[in-house]
Amino acid sequence: GRSNGVAVGVDRRKFRLLDVYPHQNGRILFVKVRHKITNFVLNVLAIYAPTTLSERAEFWRSVNDSTFFPPRILLGDFDCVLREDRAMGGDPGRIFVGAPLLGE
Repeated sequence: GRSNGVAVGVDRRKFRLLDVYPHQNGRILFVKVRHKITNFVLNVLAIYAPTTLSERAEFWRSVNDSTFFPPRILLGDFDCVLREDRAMGGDPGRIFVGAPLLGE
């Protein structure tokens, strides 16, 4: 079967968990924490992008339109490359959806 999803670990001794928003059937997880000593708020967005072109295009539109963006930390499996000369294998037409959002 297929599985997808992301997780973010939080050290509750150092951070207070403020908000957790799962989105896109587990493909996006937004976590907001506050450092217990400094009160610094940290927004983390974890992403597991789809592999098919049609799903990926809609997924990145959803990320771009979400209120979660831009986070302080963005991490995950994006299933795209930023520059064609760095792509290896696969169908080059499939890999660039979402890359402009990531920047250089």
